[in-house]
Amino acid sequence: MSINKTILVVDDDFSLLEMINEGLTEQGYHVVASVNPEDALQRIKEVDIRFALIDYDLCVPEMNGIDLAKKIRFTQSDVIVLIMTGYQNIKYAVDAMRNYKFDYMIKPFRIDQVISSFERSLREYELLEENKMLYRKIVELETECERLKEAREEEHTMRTISQASKKLISNTNAADIYKRQQNF
Repeated sequence: MSINKTILVVDDDFSLLEMINEGLTEQGYHVVASVNPEDALQRIKEVDIRFALIDYDLCVPEMNGIDLAKKIRFTQSDVIVLIMTGYQNIKYAVDAMRNYKFDYMIKPFRIDQVISSFERSLREYELLEENKMLYRKIVELETECERLKEAREEEHTMRTISQASKKLISNTNAADIYKRQQNF
């Protein structure tokens, strides 16, 4: 199975955006770069994105990186999001990770750190998806077992009715024979 290696990178610092684009491209990723949230939201409708690297500190009044990440997840729920920031505020990190399940990275960082974070998140996502699939399979098997149990109970009931009918017919025949013998 080929992994979609398309990353949406959103940062309002064009020089940083170019550096990230170059580093990720060299590592074999397809980068869709955007300098503003509106463009990013439009691009995600046009391209199948697997990962998103979003600057928390976007300098636009209408939304920050978390708001953009939530909108992206609303559009494509399986996108793995990594929030980056230049501020070392632990509150933002905890908020991003706990409430929104976004990983968090402090600038400056190395490209290999970004890739490691995405790969770790992808493995976690794949495990969660496998768990969901296995759970659905268990539910299907439990349903099938219940259906088989009911079918077996019905079969037992039908067998009992059949045996009782045979006895009744046998008893009826015996009674008819007895009556005929009495008439002779």
